[in-house]
Amino acid sequence: MTSLRPRTSSLFVTVALACAFPLQAQDRGLRADAKAGEQFDIGSRGAQVRLGSPWQRKEITKDVGKDQFVATQGSWLLSGERTVYVIAREIHGPLENEPDYRAAMDDSCTLGHETKIEIATLANGAARASRTFDADVDGTACAFRCELLAKDGIAYHFMVWSLASQARTMKARANQVVDGFAFPGPDTEHGKGARPTTRSVTVAGHLVEYSVRPSVMKSVEASFGSLADYASLDDAQRLEIAPAVSRRIDKDARIAGMLDAERRQLASSADSLAEHSRGNVEIDGVLCGFLLCQQDGTVVKLLCIPLGQHGGVTFRWRSEGDVAAARPERDACFASIRLKRADAEFELPEIPEQPAYEDHSAVSRLLATGRRVLAPLPTWSARILRHGAAYVAFDWSRVFVEERGEWPLRYEGRSIRGAAVAAGALYVLEDEVVRRVDASGFPVLPRKSNRIVTCIASFGDSLIALCAPAPLPGIADRAAPLAVVRLDADGTETDLGEAGCGVCEHAAWHESRNELLVAGGVHPLAPSLRSEPERQTLWCNKLDGKPPASWGLWVVVRQIVAVADGFLVSGQPVEGVDGAHLLRGPTDRELMLAASTRLFLAAGFDGAELVVVATRSGASTVLALPLAACKKDGLKCQPFSRASIEAIGDAMLRELVDRVPNTKAEVRSARDRADAFAVANFHSRLPRQAPDVEALVLAMGAEGCLSEDGRVLCAMLVAASAIDAGGEWIPGPKPAWSAWRTCGPAVADTSLAVVVQPTAQVVAALDDSEGTMTLVRDADVLGGQALLVGVDAAALSARVASLVPQGYEAALLACDVGRLAGVLAANGSSHGLRRHAYAVLAGRGRLDAMEALAAPFAVRGDAREQDVVAWLAARTASASVAATDEAQWREMCARGLAALHRFPGSANLCLLLGRAAERAFPTAPGRARSCYERVLAMSSYGDEADAARKALAR
Repeated sequence: MTSLRPRTSSLFVTVALACAFPLQAQDRGLRADAKAGEQFDIGSRGAQVRLGSPWQRKEITKDVGKDQFVATQGSWLLSGERTVYVIAREIHGPLENEPDYRAAMDDSCTLGHETKIEIATLANGAARASRTFDADVDGTACAFRCELLAKDGIAYHFMVWSLASQARTMKARANQVVDGFAFPGPDTEHGKGARPTTRSVTVAGHLVEYSVRPSVMKSVEASFGSLADYASLDDAQRLEIAPAVSRRIDKDARIAGMLDAERRQLASSADSLAEHSRGNVEIDGVLCGFLLCQQDGTVVKLLCIPLGQHGGVTFRWRSEGDVAAARPERDACFASIRLKRADAEFELPEIPEQPAYEDHSAVSRLLATGRRVLAPLPTWSARILRHGAAYVAFDWSRVFVEERGEWPLRYEGRSIRGAAVAAGALYVLEDEVVRRVDASGFPVLPRKSNRIVTCIASFGDSLIALCAPAPLPGIADRAAPLAVVRLDADGTETDLGEAGCGVCEHAAWHESRNELLVAGGVHPLAPSLRSEPERQTLWCNKLDGKPPASWGLWVVVRQIVAVADGFLVSGQPVEGVDGAHLLRGPTDRELMLAASTRLFLAAGFDGAELVVVATRSGASTVLALPLAACKKDGLKCQPFSRASIEAIGDAMLRELVDRVPNTKAEVRSARDRADAFAVANFHSRLPRQAPDVEALVLAMGAEGCLSEDGRVLCAMLVAASAIDAGGEWIPGPKPAWSAWRTCGPAVADTSLAVVVQPTAQVVAALDDSEGTMTLVRDADVLGGQALLVGVDAAALSARVASLVPQGYEAALLACDVGRLAGVLAANGSSHGLRRHAYAVLAGRGRLDAMEALAAPFAVRGDAREQDVVAWLAARTASASVAATDEAQWREMCARGLAALHRFPGSANLCLLLGRAAERAFPTAPGRARSCYERVLAMSSYGDEADAARKALAR
């Protein structure tokens, strides 16, 4: 984010246009007010200026508004006429410091930018900024004075000018304008809004009060997740009041945890983020934390207030300008914050912590051992390389160079394919040429027009560029050898030899070993004369004039980094697994981390820790992983390649032959047989938990086409993991391996069941261009639905149909509440059935039937959340209860509040409780408001959040 508002044109009125009115006596033809020397209205908000004779309002030039004035004194025939011109402009938005004043004056007058600004505070509290300068306009020498008066979120700029020979008169007239000016009075709408007004939000049983001035910060529609938003009239400043980013906060470091969570959220949506300061402040006995940082071109000040056991609220104030610039409006708002306990008669329970899924996968165990080395990367798709003491990260359009643990943006462009640091200078490979990012030295390399650069790497104090011949139209160039060129700081280019063939995107120079490792083409004749699959060869060159030596054939290489013992290569060798490999020689290769390099990129190794970029959930973090953890869990993250999975699948099918698994025990037995073969031949167990199975299958899709045997094995792993999660295996009538190889008709999930078809899951992961799949990880997330697993679509459909009780559909179609209640009571454990019944009745507009059906379940001591929600929804929405007296509404509130204490994480219950509270407590609107704000505190998305936002806006 570079600006909170679109910058208005830097030209409010050009002096040339203003001076199109000749500065001569012939100007008597101008249209003027009939009255002169009176009080004139300025702008649109009630400001006035009292001017004595000889001032009058006149149109000097078009398209700049009505506030134009001329003062003419003296006789043109006798002593010479002295004429002064004024154009006034009303500016909406708080101007609070010298950069603000200068920007506003520059917007209003295109001359005098470099002139010193004089700043003073007037007796009425307004700020006055003045600028005096001379300028030549179309051959005429002119004298100018710009006056800016700012107060209470509004400002007025007066551009005053005359002939240079009349400069003394012009300055006197300018002072006359300032002395006669009056801001909007206290009885005007703007003046009334300039007085601080107390506002409040309710969070975690606390009333958080604060003051804003409506004429300075107007209330605007709340953004997603916010409880209240305010913006200045020019949108240059914005205040967001929102629940704390994270409720899972360590009690011993709660303030730091809240600030860190806010910082991570800011970093995820910005190109760069620099923290300026942080600290603690006490508000009404509560210890709070503040954070001041620069986010692109925006200053963000955060105030985090912990409330209750896990809750909290954050004030986020964004403004343009420098981080050190004064912001008195912001400071006054933060200083006005007061904390009180909310109405004790209607206390809401604490928002529960969201139970995290207990992920016991090897990847999660490994990540838990990591030590965060740097701040999270500002882009999730970046490659990261270490050059000396600095890290460099880049994606296709931006380059970041690490400084003191942060990631300031150093270069922005397009089609970036590489970045390197040499002798303290940053070099970027963009559009097949190298650019040096500073004001000195050579801007573009190489200069030889018959070459393009495919890769760059640091080479001591110089740079290595791997160059390919410039392609000729219609002529393939991938088989050509790569030229190794040294680029020195003075622009000198020296050819050092050749390094393999084909396009190269990864290379690293090992200074102590005097070796250059390059990921290039397979063979000088490939691919035009050979039918080999797409592969890469690692070429090692000593740069001694001898041909490069092959260090092995690789399926994919994603990064190469020079380390003390050799080279760290992130990728997958042929007949090897995807991960981080330490290469000491052509046959000396050690697997450091067996995990997809889409999750981990190796960036460094010091013998005790492996530094990696870990990418999960759209965020990239630089972690140092202990070597012991890498050997224990790192080699288990993904220890299988496509070839090994195919071999294990082949062995499993050869052993089972015609014994096709068709029971729960047989599926698990088949998985165990394959597992035993994996341990015996590849020294690692097959994954069992859903996260690990999902990662394995997705990795097989990334490698390319998987054999039929490998697909059957993957499907078996998916089926076994679902059974382990509590799934019911649905056998087919005639078991056959064809059902495990081909995907039959899809059976959709229903209100009664979640259906897992292992073959369909594998096909989606391997053949879909997106390569996605989601496995059921825990039976508890099913919400009462049955988990059905099978490969026979007809059998699965029949089992789903059997879950529908006898007579249910007929009773539902007839809206027979008595019969429906009997069917539901006989199937009390089927929560999905009741949910479906409520949904159908509501969809048909039968709120009376839904209320009658839900009432017996809602009043029971073991009532489910969905029953209370259905009963309250029908009661609050039914027209028949619109006239219900307050006592009955309060009874509904009592039931809803009791249910909310049983189900404190229910946003639906909280929303309905707020609707009931509006009718039950019309003189205490804060109770309903606290319910709606709580809905937004739990979730900023979905129908409930939208309804809560609309209710708060009423």
